[in-house]
Amino acid sequence: MVSTSNAADRGFLALADLAAAAADLPEACYRVIGGHMVQLLQHIYPLEGWRLRGTADADAGMDKKALVAAERQLHEQMLAFGYELESGNRYTKVGDNGRLDVDILVATYGSAGPSEIAGRAFDSAPGLHLAVAGDAVVASAGVDLFAGGTIEFTVPVPDVESAVVLKALAWRNRLADKDVVDLATLFEIVHQHRAGIRTWRLTDKPLTGARRDAVAALALLVSNIDRGGWRGAFIGPAGYSRFTAIVRRNAGI
Repeated sequence: MVSTSNAADRGFLALADLAAAAADLPEACYRVIGGHMVQLLQHIYPLEGWRLRGTADADAGMDKKALVAAERQLHEQMLAFGYELESGNRYTKVGDNGRLDVDILVATYGSAGPSEIAGRAFDSAPGLHLAVAGDAVVASAGVDLFAGGTIEFTVPVPDVESAVVLKALAWRNRLADKDVVDLATLFEIVHQHRAGIRTWRLTDKPLTGARRDAVAALALLVSNIDRGGWRGAFIGPAGYSRFTAIVRRNAGI
């Protein structure tokens, strides 16, 4: 992979630190989520000429029981790598490359509000429980940094379907352009690599839980795009009409 900015460098460096800090935890007890999740899936399932959206921080999601068991060890490792606990779930380090941020989120099955673990408040993300419950896709990556040099790391990411659920629910929750950009990438992966994707149940009927909520969010997004909304989030090959057609075909909308 190639980093295209100093901000992206910081995100990749934070991700490499997270991978090293979590290296001795039980296998795949966490998942890399957020923008890095999409970037890594984009390389595992290649999209020729597709734009890479950078991200300046690293996000990890863990099951609540796994986090309870691993919180002390992970915390000590993050401190050993020079990070400080800025808030309940955010670690920060300031060095030669600038500020590096790592956020730890916890999967919950009920409310999306904070969960208290070891006296700290951890945020959650809608649909995260589906991502951490499924089999991980393990990505080994090398990154050529924008500022020079190369780093390598191995991290677990959710499968494509879980990534779509996470991003659809994130869009519904915060209505951010970046989530639409990421959904365009993920659905292009689905379109080009559907036969190689392990699990795809978003066209099943009836759907329940996070899958049902994600499809409802996607239907709302497609409807908004049909009426002229969100079209500014699509650049180059990520045309909005192509996106809505792919979503309709693969989410049963």
